[in-house]
Amino acid sequence: MRPAGIPAGAGALLVVAATLTAVSSAPAKPAETGFSTFVLGPDGVAYCWRAGESALGPVPSTLAHLGTRPVNDLEISDNGERMVVLLAPAPGDAARHRRHEGLAVVVSLPPAPAEPAILSEIPFDGDGRRVAVSRDGRRAYVLAIRPAPEGSREPPRSWLHALDTDAGRVESSAQLDRPPGAIALDPSATRLYLAYAGRIVSYTTRPLARSWHYRSPGANRGLYFRPQTAILHAVRMEQVALFDPEIIAALKPEQRQEREDDATTLVSLPFTADTLLFSQDGLLVAALGPGNRLVFIDAETSRVFAAADDEALDPDQEVRPLYFDAGRGDLAFATFPDKQVRSIRPPVRPLDPSSGAEAAEHAPPAPPAPSPTPLPEPEPTPTLAAPAPPPMATPYPPLPAVAVLAGRLSGRLDVVRSIVVYGPGSIVREQARVSPGADGSWWLPLPTPGTYRIVPLGERSRPVRSEPNFHTVEVKDQGRSDLDFNILGTN
Repeated sequence: MRPAGIPAGAGALLVVAATLTAVSSAPAKPAETGFSTFVLGPDGVAYCWRAGESALGPVPSTLAHLGTRPVNDLEISDNGERMVVLLAPAPGDAARHRRHEGLAVVVSLPPAPAEPAILSEIPFDGDGRRVAVSRDGRRAYVLAIRPAPEGSREPPRSWLHALDTDAGRVESSAQLDRPPGAIALDPSATRLYLAYAGRIVSYTTRPLARSWHYRSPGANRGLYFRPQTAILHAVRMEQVALFDPEIIAALKPEQRQEREDDATTLVSLPFTADTLLFSQDGLLVAALGPGNRLVFIDAETSRVFAAADDEALDPDQEVRPLYFDAGRGDLAFATFPDKQVRSIRPPVRPLDPSSGAEAAEHAPPAPPAPSPTPLPEPEPTPTLAAPAPPPMATPYPPLPAVAVLAGRLSGRLDVVRSIVVYGPGSIVREQARVSPGADGSWWLPLPTPGTYRIVPLGERSRPVRSEPNFHTVEVKDQGRSDLDFNILGTN
C-alpha cells in the first residue's frame, strides 16, 4: 500500500512494497519462504529487508544503479516477480525542462537465491511521482509532473503514462488538467483511479482515457484496494470511505442521482491516516497517522482496534511499514534514521468508542432535491469491464465506450514508433503520444476542445514520410476513427 498525497520533495515521498518469493493463495510465514521486501526511506533511498533480520540493508549489488539518483517511488507486483522504481530526474534536467526527464527502472525479482536484475529503463516526460503496477507486473502506470518554470505563472504539466514493462516502452500517455493527490490501479488492471478534492476520477487503461467518477466529498488523500476485491478504500479526514462497485451497481439511477456521496461505507478513525497497509489475506488494515499513531481495522466488520500502550510507536522516529502477515499476524515496520526493524501484533479487542473511533457507518443518501442538478460529467454505473480492443479484421478500430481519436497505419509500419498529438492551437506543444499496435491501429483519449495536429514519428521522434503528412483535427465533443496514415518510409 502507499501513503496519501504527493509531497513536494523526493525525499519526503513514502512508499511501501512487499513481495513473496513463493506466491500462493494463502501466503506462508515470511521466514518460511525466503521472504524479502524493498522499502523507500524518507531519505529517498531504497532499502532491502529479509525476513528474520533486525535491520534494513542496502539493495543487492545488481541494483546499484538505483543509488545514482534519489528514488521517488517504487512498487512490486502482487505476484512478486517484478518491481518498478521511479528515479528522480538527473541534476539539471528538471530545471532545463528537458523532454523524457523521468525514468522508470523495471526490475526482475526471481526466487531466491537468484539476485534481482534490471530488465529495462523507460524514459518519459515529467518527473515520475507515483507508480501503480498490475498484479502480473506486465503493465505499470506512472503519474508524472513537470513544474512550471521558476517565476512563471503557468500551471505545472502532468501526465499519466502507461508502461509496457515487457517491451520496455511507454505504450500511451494522457495529459491531465491538474495532478491528483493519489492514484490506484484496480486488481483487474482495467481501471485507474485518481484522487481529487470532492471526487475520485476513473480512467480506463486500454485505451488510457477518462471515464466516470465517484462523488467523494472533501479531501481524498490516498487510494487503496483491498486484496482480491474490487472495493476501493479512500482516505479522508478522520475517515476511510469504501466504494463497493457491486452495491453501487445495484442502485437505481434515481437513487444514485440523489446521493451526494457515492461511498457505500464510512469508517471513522481517531486521526487522519497517512498510510494504509492491508494484511496479506485482506482481513485487517493497519492505519498509520501523524505522530506515528496506529490503529487496525477489521476489513470484514469495519471495527477499529488500537495498538496496546506498550507497543506505541516513537513519535520522534520516521516509520515505514514493511509487511503485514495473514490472519492476526505481526505487522513488521522499519524506523528511521536508525533503520531498525520491529513488529507489532494486532490487538483482539476493538477500540473504545469514547476515544473517537466509531463502528462503520453506511453512507446515507442525501435528501432528494425537487430538481436535481445535472452532474458536470456522465455518471454511468461503474463496471470493472474494460472497453474491448479493436478487432484486427475491421478496416478501422471502432471507438471504445469513451470518445477517442483513432486510426490505422498502413505501409512501412516498422519505421513508426509513435503517433503524436500537438496542440491545442500549437504545432510544437505535445499534448499526447501513443505507440501503434502490431496491426497499425492506434487510439488516444479525446483531448480538451481545440485544434490539434496529429503526426506519425519514427525513432527518436524523427519525422517519417507519410500520406498525408499530418492530420489537423478540430476537437469538440465527438471522437474520430478515420485518422489513417500510409507510411512511405523514413526521410
